[in-house]
Amino acid sequence: MGHFFIEQCFFKLKRFIALFLIVVSLVGLLFFPSLAWATASSSAQMGEEAFTPSPSRQKIRGETAEVQPPVSLEVTESSSPSLSPTLPLAPLASSSAFPSSVAAVFEESLPEATEEATNAAEASSSSFLERVFLDPIKGFIKSLVKEEKPSLSKDNFQAKEKIKVDLGNYQLEEIVVSLTSQGEEVSRDQETLDDALVISRPRNFKPGKYHLNIKDQETDKVLLDQDFIWGVLAINTNKSIYLVGEMAKLAMAVLDEEGEMVCDASLKLRIKNTSAAEAFLSTEEGTIIVNSECQLHDFTLNPDYEAEYEVGEAGVYEMELTAETENGRYTVTDSFEVRNEVPFEVERITATRIYPSVDYPVVFKIKVNQDFKGRVVESIPDIFIIQNETEDGQSDRHSEFISESIT
Repeated sequence: MGHFFIEQCFFKLKRFIALFLIVVSLVGLLFFPSLAWATASSSAQMGEEAFTPSPSRQKIRGETAEVQPPVSLEVTESSSPSLSPTLPLAPLASSSAFPSSVAAVFEESLPEATEEATNAAEASSSSFLERVFLDPIKGFIKSLVKEEKPSLSKDNFQAKEKIKVDLGNYQLEEIVVSLTSQGEEVSRDQETLDDALVISRPRNFKPGKYHLNIKDQETDKVLLDQDFIWGVLAINTNKSIYLVGEMAKLAMAVLDEEGEMVCDASLKLRIKNTSAAEAFLSTEEGTIIVNSECQLHDFTLNPDYEAEYEVGEAGVYEMELTAETENGRYTVTDSFEVRNEVPFEVERITATRIYPSVDYPVVFKIKVNQDFKGRVVESIPDIFIIQNETEDGQSDRHSEFISESIT
């Protein structure tokens, strides 16, 4: 409790500092340009007073007059960061000392020089403020606000899952994302959803180890550099929704980081219902069975690992499957639902492991508990192709299953 209170106080202090610096920076923008300009004017006038040119005689349009000649100054870079080389603001000589024709030209040109000097001084002071005052404040505020770096929601994903990256306080356009597998960049589709980066499974997806690198686009600073496992551990249920008291059939598969089958893994499955009651199944206890077909590495509809579990009360059941192999320990999570009644009971029967690369049958069993007339649509990832055999024996290939006119 005390630790949580200290964290709250620290967060409030940082927020106060950030707001204070923002206010100070706004005040600086409003007042510092005028102060810098006043300093420039004062310095220029002091320089003029210190310079006293000797009188000379000039002949202008046949008339002779004794005048104080305009001062020719060699402008040098000031050592002060708040000032840039500018023209003096005070007049170099009184216009009354010149003949009328010269005075007119002098008076007309003076405002233009003064305006240029004003613009130069304001630009100089603004540049100074940004470089010396505002930039450090912006950097400090950014470090406070963007203290939450991107992070992976977990480090083990099933093949059917999308990769979700919490962006923290960053936006997608502020970062550079790199996803590699075995040293090669992976082409993928990505989008932002609820302040998270969601990466879809590549079309040429291969299970194994992946590496995710995220950098700050401005500073090139590494924000996230992490390995994760994608598709090496899978658990499927024959139904997504069960009735109370039904027997759930669970099919599992394990691959290594290269995507090769593993048949000697130690599996443990934890199932927790809505009431937090837990059940445990494992290969050690024999409640998870390893089928002999796994060793053949050949076509089969039997899963490499399978188990059965009788569901109880209605609610959502959470599953956590852990596999221990020679290469490490992997964990994935999934869930299914139990209801007292459902309008349709849908069961999918197919292979859990799609290897070798041949055609695999998929069977749907649908039990209708109420009247229905319409279409049934089953969408699948675009890396799979559905092939239907038509009445004339031709193959009809699709990316989704549609059954028309079901009554």
